[in-house]
Amino acid sequence: DGISLVDSIHIFELRMKTPPNGGFAIAGVVLASGVVDADGRITGIQQKDMPIEYTNPSDGSQIAFGQAVMPQTIRSGCPEPDGYIYIYGPRTFSGGKALVAARVVEDSLSYAQAWRFWDGVVWSTEIEDCADIIYGISQEHSVTQSGPGEYLITFMQGGVSGPVSIARAETPVGPFTFPEVLWNPPETDISSNVFTYNAKAHPHLSAPGELLISYEVNTFDFWEHFSNADIYHPRFIRMVEDYYLSNDSRHESAGFTPTDFTLTAYPNPFNSQVTLRLGVNNNSPTRMDIYDLRGRQIQSWDAASLSGRDEIVWNGQDFLGDDVATGIYIVHIYDNSNDTQSVAKITLLR
Repeated sequence: DGISLVDSIHIFELRMKTPPNGGFAIAGVVLASGVVDADGRITGIQQKDMPIEYTNPSDGSQIAFGQAVMPQTIRSGCPEPDGYIYIYGPRTFSGGKALVAARVVEDSLSYAQAWRFWDGVVWSTEIEDCADIIYGISQEHSVTQSGPGEYLITFMQGGVSGPVSIARAETPVGPFTFPEVLWNPPETDISSNVFTYNAKAHPHLSAPGELLISYEVNTFDFWEHFSNADIYHPRFIRMVEDYYLSNDSRHESAGFTPTDFTLTAYPNPFNSQVTLRLGVNNNSPTRMDIYDLRGRQIQSWDAASLSGRDEIVWNGQDFLGDDVATGIYIVHIYDNSNDTQSVAKITLLR
């Protein structure tokens, strides 16, 4: 992502490498800065390596900032300026991706020593202190202020080929509600190789009263690009204002309306494991997720894991295999093919 400040523009770039086993890996983050001249051209571009990438030596998880930028300054015209630019990114670990946040004052974007990182309570000087804010995000995402005291994160739930979703918070660093499904991308029906990814919002391109959101489409079969030109280009959807701004009832339900599924849990409350029974009219659901009340995704099952099963046993552990704390959790199941979904509350007592 990037940001324009007075007559300059600043863009965060990922420095990439090819690991020994192939594919892609992040090697660092660069801030590219230039000046916009009278003709609108960017000149004098300089690139600076920024220490805003961190790989945890103990578990291999990786933080990389710069995927989303949200200014909260007077110049930005936001309703509640605090003088900071908020920068977001994913923390990638074996179970998926979580949102992390940093901030810096407007005139110090390129000065690494001025950056502060959200540790869940206060702003720390150390990137390794970053706290996970919400789980299940995509590599690309956006955080947008939709109104006074309300912020939206837009992302593709689960990272790849999930629904385009939002979650809401009263501050730029959460806690976020559990995700609301906006759109189930139909492009995966083109072929079994096609996947969707990287949903994000574009408030600067949005018309009044709506939020423009994009996502990307690709295929694992390179030659499909030549046989079907519909695959490889972005798609756009618009979220209208009456959904863009929340109300109390939507906060309580987080946008989920039970429909053709039934979802029951027993025992409930539970203290070691809970059986989640799925009652469906036709096909199995394509996804099941568990969230805590801060909106953080802590466990999930995909279509392959759910196929042909009418119940799932959850042992009260998160993606990393750690026991989660006593509390209330939300189970959400849905089927992308016909937009059916259901929600249940479960209570864990240690």
